[in-house]
Amino acid sequence: MLNHDQNFGELEMPESLSVNAVAGGVERVRPDAGLPYGIPAGPEPQFEPKAIDPERLAEATRRKAEAEAKMAVYRQRAKDEEMARQARLSAWLEKEKQSRELAWQERGAKLDSAMGEIVTRQKAAGLPVGNDGRIDMVAYAGKPMYEGGVVQKDLGLVGGTEANFANQSKIGGEFMEKFTSAVIAKYLPEISCVRTCKFDDYDPTGRKQGADSVLYLDGQAVALLDETMKDNLIGKNIDNKVGKVDRLNGEGGGKLKYSFGQQNGKTTLRPDTDLPVYAFGLDTATMNAGIDNFTPNKPGNDAEKRAAYGLIYSLHRQTDRINAQIDEGRVGFKGAVGRANFCGRLDLLQQYLEKKMPRKEVEEYLEAQMLKARGTSKKGPHKRKVTRR
Repeated sequence: MLNHDQNFGELEMPESLSVNAVAGGVERVRPDAGLPYGIPAGPEPQFEPKAIDPERLAEATRRKAEAEAKMAVYRQRAKDEEMARQARLSAWLEKEKQSRELAWQERGAKLDSAMGEIVTRQKAAGLPVGNDGRIDMVAYAGKPMYEGGVVQKDLGLVGGTEANFANQSKIGGEFMEKFTSAVIAKYLPEISCVRTCKFDDYDPTGRKQGADSVLYLDGQAVALLDETMKDNLIGKNIDNKVGKVDRLNGEGGGKLKYSFGQQNGKTTLRPDTDLPVYAFGLDTATMNAGIDNFTPNKPGNDAEKRAAYGLIYSLHRQTDRINAQIDEGRVGFKGAVGRANFCGRLDLLQQYLEKKMPRKEVEEYLEAQMLKARGTSKKGPHKRKVTRR
């Protein structure tokens, strides 16, 4: 019997499994491997190379060449198809680009025509506007409060910042301003919507008072409009505009250096302060559809009315917002006169809106249009008739 307490080094090993026999193909295992002795390794296998059949080699070479040729044809075909696809895509994109540019040109011409009629009426009424519908700064030169080269200096400041606004008409901002004027002229005819002069629009002195349009009612300025595209086409989100107008209203209203007032048929050129400020805008699709379908002297279709009613509804809602600011004490009026001016203008505009375009009527129309677009109504979902084949 093997005594496990014995040292393996003291065991007597058969000669055939001695240490000297390792070179002959026997390997002694370590004691901790669990076996007392090694296992014969056996002889190394020997392989003799076979002769290559020339015909089989030639066949394999031929098949490889055919496969590579087919793969080259496939790759070339795929490359040609990709190039053709890219060419079709480029042609489509170019066509779309030309189509969009043509549409913008047509919209621009349509708005210019509408603005031409508006400007003609405004000039006939004695308003100091230029052919572009903006308040004409040159008309103020030398008038009281504008003496001593004030206008020339301001025109110089405008020239220094005008390059920043050079592309505005290409990206929709100017279209929004002109379309707003056209909508108000048609749906709120007693209001004159006048584009501010470039000094009050571009705000070259950094007053952070810039506004795009001003509304005149009963011979006085009643509100400023700061317009933008809702879908961020000009890099300004409508929410940022709301924040800006909230700040201006909280400071007691906006200001215009170049404004005017009318009384008894006489126009007085003057600055204006304490003006309620509104953020104004539409998304591009709604604006474009409104412009495409706009008819100055005929009843509007739904596409036109959705845009027009959307702008008017914004006036209603923001008037409520400003009134809430006043009620909560968040408007810092400039004394009793400033409060009287601001609130008087706000009330005048609100009363006119409610008389001409009642909020309930505008709200119900927009709600009906929204439900129509969703295929539903107040009575329930709209069931489309299905023709079975």
